Amino acid sequence: MDPDRTPTALPDTFALHEGELIALQVHAARALGLPDIHFQDTLLDGSAAPALVVIPAGAFEYGAAPQEAAPAQDRPRRPALIERSFAIGVHPVTTEEFETYARATGWQPRAELLWLSGRKPAINVRQTDARDYCAWLSRETGQRYRLPTEQE
Repeated sequence: MDPDRTPTALPDTFALHEGELIALQVHAARALGLPDIHFQDTLLDGSAAPALVVIPAGAFEYGAAPQEAAPAQDRPRRPALIERSFAIGVHPVTTEEFETYARATGWQPRAELLWLSGRKPAINVRQTDARDYCAWLSRETGQRYRLPTEQE
């Protein structure tokens, strides 16, 4: 991290009102060349990739608040800094979206995997499968897809 760029150099996103946060999202979207804070990339077959939303750069604290019942590893609250705006899925990846990847790549669910079809969240996929899905989305859209960090 640049030593001149401290968490106070960016807005404290938890201290903002909804309208102020949306204004930051709009500004970040425009800086990224996007027409709106919500968007979808296009897959090679012309269908839509998962819906995304722009998250603006900013500072915040994460972890449990003192009055919250939470595991010890969630304490104390820690400062976090998101240095660059990014986009993240509006919703969890659905089995329907993951099945598009499976048809294109030949991915098969493990025999022990409980697999729900349709607009339900894809659950119990291995992290390597999730990374492979992101790599496939990257190839399909020409954009960089990856798993979010803990802070994101």
